[in-house]
Amino acid sequence: DDIPDNEKMRLIRESGIMSKYTKANGTGSDVDESELQAVQGEQASDIPLWMDAIIYTVGLAAVYGLFETLVNQQYSVEIAVSELIRRMAKTLPALYAIVYFTLRFRRTRVANLVMLVGACVSGCYFIHLNLHSPRLGIMRRAPGLVTMWIYFTFLMDVRPAIINALVVGLFW
Repeated sequence: DDIPDNEKMRLIRESGIMSKYTKANGTGSDVDESELQAVQGEQASDIPLWMDAIIYTVGLAAVYGLFETLVNQQYSVEIAVSELIRRMAKTLPALYAIVYFTLRFRRTRVANLVMLVGACVSGCYFIHLNLHSPRLGIMRRAPGLVTMWIYFTFLMDVRPAIINALVVGLFW
């Protein structure tokens, strides 16, 4: 990919390929660069959304399992591997639904706002649990809260992520 973007655009315009696109699209007008970049962006990902969601879900289930293990280790509670896998498997459908919809609408402002609110609520409630709840409350709720907090923060744009960090930091 040693060809600069402006040279690529020039080659695409001169080839006439976009005129075929506009005829098929029914618009009959010239396509500007933003439309061309949108078409290129759609073609850039060969992996379907549902498969992306599965990949993210498996990773989040592993994060959930890690925090489940850490919380149980912190309170010196033994947890069998089979019990840990069962708990991780129970979270898979809910995680998949959350991941699928957040990935589908990830680029919209409303989705970023919802993820920001979700991350702030998850982070602040996790801090509240650690400061004011008994051991059982922390053990049951903390792994899911931390998993959602990490996921939402990871998926957000930079500005909402910074706002999230400030809100949770000020809450603490």
